[in-house]
Parts: sequence; C-alpha cells; structure tokens
Amino acid sequence: MASLLNRIQWLLQPWRIVGFVSCVAGVSCYALSSNFNHLLGHWNPLKISLYIICSTFFSIIVLFAKEWPRSSNPQIKAQFVFVVLMFTFIYTFFSNKEEVKKPDAYGPISFAAFTVMSWSVSRQTNHGFVSETLYFFLGELILELMKIINWWYVILGATFSYILITIILRLSKSQHQLPTQAPYSSFRHALNQDPHDEGTSPLAAPQPPRVSEDIVHNFKLALKKLHQDNWRLAWELQSRLNRYLTDEIDKIPEETLNDHNFLVDEISPQVLLELHKNANLMILGQRERDCMDEYINSRIHFLEMCQSELRLDIFQLQQKENINEEEIIKKWIKLSSIAMRILFPNERRLCDRAFNISSISDNCFMQICTKLTKDLLSFADGVADRSQGQSGYLPNILQVLNTLNDQIIPAFDSLFSIQSNTSLRSETITVVNRLRLAIRDQHFKGLEDLICRDERPIPRRGKTHKLTVEVMNRLRDAFEDRDILEPILHDYPKVLVSEGMSSVSAHVAWIIELLETHLEAKSNICWDGALGCFFLMTNVSYIKRNACKIELDTLLGDDWIQQQRNKFRQYLEDYQRSS
Repeated sequence: MASLLNRIQWLLQPWRIVGFVSCVAGVSCYALSSNFNHLLGHWNPLKISLYIICSTFFSIIVLFAKEWPRSSNPQIKAQFVFVVLMFTFIYTFFSNKEEVKKPDAYGPISFAAFTVMSWSVSRQTNHGFVSETLYFFLGELILELMKIINWWYVILGATFSYILITIILRLSKSQHQLPTQAPYSSFRHALNQDPHDEGTSPLAAPQPPRVSEDIVHNFKLALKKLHQDNWRLAWELQSRLNRYLTDEIDKIPEETLNDHNFLVDEISPQVLLELHKNANLMILGQRERDCMDEYINSRIHFLEMCQSELRLDIFQLQQKENINEEEIIKKWIKLSSIAMRILFPNERRLCDRAFNISSISDNCFMQICTKLTKDLLSFADGVADRSQGQSGYLPNILQVLNTLNDQIIPAFDSLFSIQSNTSLRSETITVVNRLRLAIRDQHFKGLEDLICRDERPIPRRGKTHKLTVEVMNRLRDAFEDRDILEPILHDYPKVLVSEGMSSVSAHVAWIIELLETHLEAKSNICWDGALGCFFLMTNVSYIKRNACKIELDTLLGDDWIQQQRNKFRQYLEDYQRSS
C-alpha cells in the first residue's frame, strides 16, 4: 500500500502535471491549427489514428520523464541554444514564406503550450537538450505572432533572446558553483589559520558561513529525488528476494549477498553528488541537526516501504486473524535476515557517501536503524511473554533465540561503532536472557507445574500413570536440547548442581525425583496397599527403561541406575508383604 501511494505521489508532482497538461493542450490545438493542414493536408482516418497514437506516446513520455545527466559549460550551451534558435527562426520563416493561409489562434496557443511543456520536462530531466526544445517552441511562438504583426521584429527578438539566454544560464551556473566554493574555501581558511601567528587575531578568524535558504532547498530537493527512487529500489529488492520470500529457498541468494552495493548503485550518481554536496554545506553552516533530521526521516520511510513491499510488516500481520504464530515468526526471521544483511549495510554505505564527518554518519545510521531494530526486539520480547503457560511453544522460542544470536548480535559488531551500539546491544542481551529463561521454564518450570497440579488417581490394575509418560517424553526433548540448555541452566539454575555433574543432568534428576515423590504420595492414599506397591514398581520400571532407551542413563550415570534398581527391589518387597 505504501509503495502504491509513493508511486501516485511521484506521478502527481506539480511540474509533471503541468508538463502533461501542456502537452495534451499543445497536440490538441496543433491538430486544429492551419499549420497541420499546410504540412500534412486534410484529415483522414489513417492520419487521425497515427496522430492519436503518436500524441499518446509523446504524452506518456512527458508524464514519466526522469532525470538525465546535465551539461556543464554555460557559454558553450548559450552559443548552441542561440544558434539553434536562429536556425529554427530562419528555416521556418523561409520554408513557409510562400504559404498563403489565414492565421488562426490555435497555432500560437499550441506553441505556447509546447513551450511550457518543454520547460516542465527540462526541470524533471535536468538535460540540456530538452531545455533547447523550449527555445525552439518559443521561436515558433514568436514567429506565429510575427506573421500577424511584422517580421522585422525578429532582429530585436534575436538580440533580446541572445542576451536573455546568456544571462539566465550564467546565473544558473553561478548558483550551482558559488555555494560549493565560497563556504568551503572560507571555512578551510579559518581552520588553517594559526591564532599564535603575528598579526592574526583568533577573534578575526572567519566564522562558518550561514546557510542560505537556497542550500536548504537544494538539500531537500536532493532528498526528494532520492525519495522518488525508493519504490523502485524496494521493487528491485523484492524481485531479487522473491524465491526466498515465497519459501522456494531457505536462504538469501548468495549472489545478492555478495553484491554489497546493488541498492546504492541503483541510485543516480547525480542525486548522490547533490545530496553529498548540500548535506555537507548545511553541516558547515551550522544546520547539522536540521540536515540529520531530514535525512533520517527520509531513510526510515524507505525501510518502512521495504517492509510493506516485501510483505514483512510484522505488526500488520499480527492484526490479521487468519495467520498463525508460526507463520508470523517465520516472516520475522526473514525480515531480521534481510534487514541485518542487506538493508542496514546499504544504509551504512549510503550514510558514508552522504556525509564527510564519520561521527555524523555513525549518528545518522544509528538513528535510521534504531526503529526497525527495536521493532524486531519488541516482537522477540513478546515471544518470551507469550511462552508462559504454553507447553508447545518451545520450537518458536528456539527459532527466535537462534536468529538473535546468529543474525542480529553479529550485525551490531560489524555495522555499528562501539559507542553507538551500546544501548541496542544492551536491549538485545536483555531480550536474549528473557528467551533463555523462557526455554528453561518451558522444560523444567512447566514440568514442575505439571507434576504439582496433577490430581489424577492411580490407574486400574496399577498400570503406568499418564503423568509418567508425559514427563519422560518432555525429558527426552530436554535431553535432545542439552547443548542449548547446558549454558542456560549454568547461568540460571533452579536446583543446586553438585560438583562433577552437568547442569542438565542435575535438573533431569531433580524432575525424576519430584515425579517419583508425587507417585509415592498417590500410592500412600490407595485403599489397597499391594496395588499401591505394584503401581510404584510399574512406574519406576517404566522410568528406568525409557531413561536407558533415550540414553538418559549416560547423562545421569551408573549411580542413578543403581538407585532405581534399589527402589524397584524395595517396592517388590513391600508388595510381597502386603499381598
């Protein structure tokens, strides 16, 4: 939706609309003028069809015109424009000298419209040749009027045109050059002065120049041009990542990751040059804060546009009712990977291209990436909250934790400076620790609650209790995740870990002991003592057998196996006495 609004906004720029309307008015009036009949004869169906097709094609070109490289030498340009103007005057006048036709208003109106259209397109494209078409149509307009009045006005008009064109182009060139030369030279002069030199007073050193409104306007204009390219860059990114986004592949393509500058390279070099020039002029003119705010807001908008174009806006997805949590987490992982490996490195390079001063570049980059990073961390923190009370939430937590450890934290070290990434890294570590605690609680706090809340009676004939089966299945999952659990339980233990034992083995032994104590309590309230003893024998045998089956015995050790045998023997003796 954001990309569509961006494209509409791009098409509704004032100069673009003015050029399009002028083009439509020009081709319409020219078709009705006597000039058309003189050149091409009377209308027929073929001519009408071809004229409509050509006019439509020309109008579309005017509507979608983009920036082209500019010429730089004003004197040569002025001479060339004057020659073209005079040539079109003379050629048009003498080619139509023998024409006998009644002048009408449609001819001047069409050339006036074409003149406005050329002016509009020249502002959009910044191309010198397009600017020259303005003078051609201006000449045709003057010629049409001259036929009505007196053709000798061409001499005065030519002289006036030459002077006017030269002045306009010289002023245009001076406006582009003076701000880039004077402020830099005076500021460098101030920096290079030694206050201890004789005859030089520190108070007399030139001050940084005040930034004129023209420089501020030029900087905003450069940002606007950069903003106009955003939807195209987002579309280019989406096309490169389409297979990854549609789950055809599970990783970002290597050719995209290896092409580190593909987004920056898509931006016009002229736009980057203007952005760099005007940004540093504003900084030299003590408008650093305004410059940074404008730039940061523009780039944050680009990141939001990318989320929308890639359909990875997590918070919008959470509001939908027909999408489950696993699908949202999958998209969150994709967004994290794309942001840390493509979008943020691109913003890092763009900041370095825009600003000369590394501290300002670091500051801008940090603030641009902060919002998206905090959104990612906020979602991960929400996963830790939602895991409470949900026994099957462990795979989701593990996916999020692995993404933080493998994607986000390493990106902080490679992209952000040590000073700037302190706060974000601290927030990330806090979220990581909460997820680690959630993993611990999913395994052991959940088992503890499951055992303590169980009120189911002893099964008939003393069979294995369902609680025993559930607990052993969950312990099997804990054993499979022992490499992840070991450092977590070492940092956040729930029980005392004896010397020589691993943290996982201590917690598994604690849960089994808690289960067996709970089972003994059930057997004590059984109306038949022999049935209670047989029930304990059945469940202890199941625990020992499954522990060996899933290789928990290698974790718990031979002493634990011997303890289970002794318990079974004791329950057997009690059963024999009771029966």
